[in-house]
Amino acid sequence: MGQRVTTERRLGVSNPLRGVVIGCIVGLGAGIPALAQTGTPAARPGQQANAEARSAFVTVTRDGASMRSGASTVWYSVGTLKTGTILRVDGEEDGWLRVEYPSEIPAVVKPGEGELDRDKGVVRLRRASALWALDHSNPRIENAYKQIFAASPVPAGTELRYLGPVNDNAGNLAGFRVQPPSGALGFVLPSDVRAATAEEVARMMPRPAPEETETADEEQTPA
Repeated sequence: MGQRVTTERRLGVSNPLRGVVIGCIVGLGAGIPALAQTGTPAARPGQQANAEARSAFVTVTRDGASMRSGASTVWYSVGTLKTGTILRVDGEEDGWLRVEYPSEIPAVVKPGEGELDRDKGVVRLRRASALWALDHSNPRIENAYKQIFAASPVPAGTELRYLGPVNDNAGNLAGFRVQPPSGALGFVLPSDVRAATAEEVARMMPRPAPEETETADEEQTPA
């Protein structure tokens, strides 16, 4: 019980969310490593996260559940989620769960911030950028006004996987959809998720590469 109370205090989790977040942490146990996101660039140097929060996972319980750019319905949706999607929990804010973006939800690089390298299929940042949350319901550059990495911009020179163009209200090319680096956070309602099981998280983790075994060269004998 003491461990559970300590964990709640570290996460700053309010009473209505304890069953979801704490259930994840205690249920998974310390032996399960952090979930690796296939195809997502590695975390940037200097990123810090609460280790217990990042070991907690939730599973989406209904199709169409909204992930928002802020902890309120006044913030626009950055995407809708499918039943069974597993999300890493970073913490809680104003009654919402703060979770990492799943790989299918893009960020935006605005004009002047980056350039497209079509041969490599990446957008390379020309200068540091906070990246921008795309409005799922109206994906125009003018509506992408919520910064994702406001406190710690992504450094210049970072290459981000290119996902497609972003147009302005006139229909002109005005930016790029990219896969954000690890640490991009959105918000979901606790009522749209449940604590993920250890089996669900295990299925999401990459399988370890088989160990290579050394084989001695066969000796060749003269005929």
